[in-house]
Amino acid sequence: MKINNHYVPQIYLKQWKQKNKIYTYELLVPNKKCPIWKRESISRTSSLDYLYLYNINKEVSEELEDFFLLKLKIIINHLLIS
Repeated sequence: MKINNHYVPQIYLKQWKQKNKIYTYELLVPNKKCPIWKRESISRTSSLDYLYLYNINKEVSEELEDFFLLKLKIIINHLLIS
């Protein structure tokens, strides 16, 4: 089961990576000592746990994420062939 679900595809974020991390900007900073910019792993950036999982008859389903992944693969393959 995929727990960490990305709302921005990792393949899109990779164009800005440096040593497998990207710079992220914090919109809400609690105080001046907290950095506004920080380096984070792509695998944990632009993601939420359980974002695309939902219950169907008391069973957890990954159907939505699988659907998005399939559509993304189709688009990428089309772009690579063109």
